[in-house]
Amino acid sequence: ELPAGEGFADVALVPLSRLHPAIIIELKREGDPQKALDQIKSRRYDSVLSRHPGRGIVLVGIAYDAKKERHRCVVERVPDYRSIWK
Repeated sequence: ELPAGEGFADVALVPLSRLHPAIIIELKREGDPQKALDQIKSRRYDSVLSRHPGRGIVLVGIAYDAKKERHRCVVERVPDYRSIWK
């Protein structure tokens, strides 16, 4: 977990190369992957990466359904991280 914004991001990947975007992943059990993605935005988990010089940020919401033993995933690429905060 990475302290960021108003809470903790479950996973944050920050590449060393400026050619690649940073990635923030939020995991939910028995939930909706879109809610995980919305949590990244509403709690501003991306704010810790505001000085990342890379090419935007990839936001990933993953939800696991234990009954069906399946994952669902929503991915959103944000070329300019500041657009999330509007």
